[in-house]
Parts: sequence; C-alpha cells; structure tokens
Amino acid sequence: MDVVALADKFCIRSGSPFSIVFVAACYLVWIAAIFWGHIYLFQYEAMPSFAGTIRRVWPSDSQLSLVGGSPNMVMFVHPDCPAATASVTQLQQLMERSRSKICANVVVELGEASESAWMRSSLHKALVSAKSLKFIQDFEGHECALFGPTHSGQLLIYDGRGVLRFSGGIIQQGGKHHFNRNAERARYVLTTAHPEYVETSNFGTLLRNLL
Repeated sequence: MDVVALADKFCIRSGSPFSIVFVAACYLVWIAAIFWGHIYLFQYEAMPSFAGTIRRVWPSDSQLSLVGGSPNMVMFVHPDCPAATASVTQLQQLMERSRSKICANVVVELGEASESAWMRSSLHKALVSAKSLKFIQDFEGHECALFGPTHSGQLLIYDGRGVLRFSGGIIQQGGKHHFNRNAERARYVLTTAHPEYVETSNFGTLLRNLL
C-alpha cells in the first residue's frame, strides 16, 4: 500500500508533525526490510549445499564415458569460483591417497565466461598440470544439466555399474584444501567394495549464479 494512501486511511493530515513522523517511520521500516532481505540472501548463499537433484544413475547421453569395474569421479567447477582450484587440488590428493584404479573427470562449467580469461586462470594451470585428471570444457552447460550439480566444486562418485555412491564437496569452508573429514568420506567410498551412499556439504559458489 502507498504510504500517502496509508496516511489518508488513518486520517493523518499532510504537513502535520505527526504525518511527517509517520511517513518517515514507514520509509525506515521499508528500508530495514530491504536491508534484512539482502542479509538473508547473503547468508543463504554462504550456507553449505547438499545433493539436490543429482542423477542417481550415470546419464547415458553424457559425453563422458563410464569406465566399468572401477569408481568414476566427476567434479564440476567454474573458473569464477574462489574455491575451484582448491577443490581440484584436493581431488588430486584424494586420488593419491586412495591408491586404486579410478577414472577422474573435471567438468569446467564456463557458460558465458570468457574463454581467454579461463585459459589464464589458476584453475586452468592446475588442471593442465594434473596428469591424473581429465577435464572437459562445458560451454553450453550440457553436462551440468545431465548430472544436476548445484555448486562449483561438487564431486560425484559412481561405481563401475554407474550407480551414485557419493555427492558433495571435499574441501572445508574457506577453500582450504588440506585433507579433511569430507575428503576422508569420499576416500571411504573409493576404497570400499560396496559402500553406502555418502553425502557431504559443499561450500562452492552456486553454479546458477555463474552460468
């Protein structure tokens, strides 16, 4: 409702001291509501994400090939996510600690990101130097739509039959990439014959805000 109309409704005469205070109070309440709304949205963005609508079975129309007889890892990252490089570094450490045959892919979700900027990024350098990882560039967001990750840095682990066994992040809040509880839970999935499904929190940037 319009502030002036609200004043008329309560028979507050324009120009009177009370009307000035009333209008000022209404505007202060309005500004406070906008302020707290932004605070809420900021806090929501900072909250860890969980699995969302992840595909529980490996999508057959993916350009990534499922390797039978071994775990298959797919991590989704975006160059503009501050924690992307740390996630890739942690992924390498995870492979080294697991000591088993693993197929690991990193899908770089570029969307409208500049290709030249991405080629100069620390994330690109980390992926090129990581000999144990394969990475593809997903300009159209095709793979992201197929698998369903919500945040950059989200790791999915499928078994050799294509069944999802792990979904989540493997770094701690703040982008630190030393081995932690989330990474240890991912290692459990990789080194156990028939692991239960595991889900961890992920503090990466929302992909829908980057694509």
